[in-house]
Amino acid sequence: MILNRPYLTLLTAPRSGSHWLSELLAINGLALPAEHLWNVRSLFLKGQETRGYICSVLHQRMTNYSFHLKVNPLLQTFPPLHFSSKLMPEDLQYFDQTGGPDYFEAPQHYEILLWRRDFFSQTLSYTASLLSGSWYTKTATIELPHISRENFLQSYESLLNQYSVLLNYFTKYCPDALVINYEDVKLNPKRALEYIYLHCKAMVPKEFETKVSSDYHGYKFSSELIEELKSAMTSRPDLIKKGEKLEIDFNVVTKVLISL
Repeated sequence: MILNRPYLTLLTAPRSGSHWLSELLAINGLALPAEHLWNVRSLFLKGQETRGYICSVLHQRMTNYSFHLKVNPLLQTFPPLHFSSKLMPEDLQYFDQTGGPDYFEAPQHYEILLWRRDFFSQTLSYTASLLSGSWYTKTATIELPHISRENFLQSYESLLNQYSVLLNYFTKYCPDALVINYEDVKLNPKRALEYIYLHCKAMVPKEFETKVSSDYHGYKFSSELIEELKSAMTSRPDLIKKGEKLEIDFNVVTKVLISL
């Protein structure tokens, strides 16, 4: 069976750097880029079995991995050591109703929870992507949609709620997951990769590739817009307090990469 191979699940919220991290793992041979298993949620709603769908997706990736994965000339890792997928809070809420992550039959199943400490910047990117419908682009010039104070505050509250779901799922079902922070990974990607390889019980390579081939551009936000939205935050002290509490809770369970 396909799931007899080691399996890696990336638990994350939108605009947290998960796409970049997935490609970083791919070029180092650990796993294929973690595509979001969108249909799992719809299958659950229809009462269909998720295991069969996951197996079919992994089988397709295994047969087409040469298209998805560029071989790292330093490591010569081919095929990848692990299969992978990416799950968002909206998926985890449904899985919680089915009793947790037991639908995986992999003998070795590892979870990574990726979060972003800068909630404000994450919300800016999240709001712009929601309004424009553009999540990934290689075009340097991206037209920035109009972001109102109401748009931003709604996205901020939604993002904090999603992080609450992630933290609850981690505590309830996978307390042994590796919790890492996007800013830490960007600052010290080699150390982060060492942690991830050790977490997945994979042999740590002598060298790591830290430059992904894809060059994705983000939105450019004016200082005036940033100041206006920061001012809007003062009208919602409840969100500020919730964000501060979540940051404390996540810091408690996060591996500190930058101090080593």
